[in-house]
Amino acid sequence: MNCLNCRNLIATCILFLFLIVLTGCPDLTDPPIGNTERLPQKPEKLEAYFFKANGVRLVWEDLSDNETAFTIFESVGNDTSFKATVPVGEDKETIDLDGRFVDSTYYYKIVSQNIAGNSDFSDVTRAVAGTLLWSFDRQSATCMSVAYSPDGSKVASGWSNYVIIIWDAETGEKKMILDSHEGAVTSIAYSNDRRYFASASYDKTVKVWDARTHDLERNMMGHGEKVNGIAFNNQNNYIASASSDSSIRIWDPGNGSLEREIKVSRRVDCIAWSPDGQYIAAGINLHIKIFNPATGDEITELQGHTGKVKSLDFSPDGGKLASGSQDRSLRTWRVGADWAMLTSVTAHTGAVNTVAYSPNGTYLVSGGNDPDRMIRIESLDGEGEVRKMSGHANTIFDVAFSPDGHYIASGSEDRYIKIWGYFK
Repeated sequence: MNCLNCRNLIATCILFLFLIVLTGCPDLTDPPIGNTERLPQKPEKLEAYFFKANGVRLVWEDLSDNETAFTIFESVGNDTSFKATVPVGEDKETIDLDGRFVDSTYYYKIVSQNIAGNSDFSDVTRAVAGTLLWSFDRQSATCMSVAYSPDGSKVASGWSNYVIIIWDAETGEKKMILDSHEGAVTSIAYSNDRRYFASASYDKTVKVWDARTHDLERNMMGHGEKVNGIAFNNQNNYIASASSDSSIRIWDPGNGSLEREIKVSRRVDCIAWSPDGQYIAAGINLHIKIFNPATGDEITELQGHTGKVKSLDFSPDGGKLASGSQDRSLRTWRVGADWAMLTSVTAHTGAVNTVAYSPNGTYLVSGGNDPDRMIRIESLDGEGEVRKMSGHANTIFDVAFSPDGHYIASGSEDRYIKIWGYFK
């Protein structure tokens, strides 16, 4: 080795030693800081739903271990015109977007990001109305009936262990337990003036309660068999009750007196009162009978169902009557004049136990004992079925819309009340 090469080697060694002293010796056992030299994996299972009337919640599964952020892409009205909206920090799997309204249609996709670039896009998803929001505490009995208070602040529920439970509709807090019945509570209804709510029971009674204090006001006896359903008229001065004793009774909730009894040939399974007060509809075996509540006279009989009629509800404008049956069908009927059947849809794979109109009259929600335990929402303006909601583990006995139409309560044999978001 010549002298020049030796001098170069010595200089290199001196420089290396100087750098070690200056920076410290690296610990070769430590892993490299960060891991951004490879692209992150794309997010999976993206879902979007309205969690309130003007807000969409996005939920996804983060499969990457090296992303530094996510970006949400949104398209309004179609699934092609996407624009980046808000960034989301690493390791997140949900975000709420305000200012999105149910009258519009929103589509979403999402990417993971790091210094190396973006992942592939997730699958595109559409924001849907109709999603399970929460469940009230599980009870020890079957929930047979649910009803929202007229102001939407409470949910009253009737149970097979003879009690009525009043819940805070927003928090799910149990506010009151009423235990005056001596049989399963089959039906609950509020008066529109917020003064009363009434309950029907297998103990053959109809009870009227103060809606504010929950004190028992009236205990109306007279039916010879279990009471299957009740309904206030919109004027709040009468309650109709349907019984297995083959009768309908009309009561005055103010004093508990019996105003009229309508005798029929078979048990009455369900009842509804038209908004204008002119008609009472009753489900009697396979048929629906329409009565004049002022006289008790039968006006007509609606035929078409091939199984027992289990539930009835008049539309808010009084122009239609909806029926649910053990024949698995939902039907609607024109009210007055010819009482013609308007629609018939086999929406369930089991008996339809409950049906209810939305407050704007555009949708029908229904539940029953089909194997998939679905709650179904049908559009009455040509859309057909717009949503199926799963979450119950057993037969669904009752459903009810909140007064603003934003929520649905459901009661089931699985011992739960569930609250669903639906913002039409």
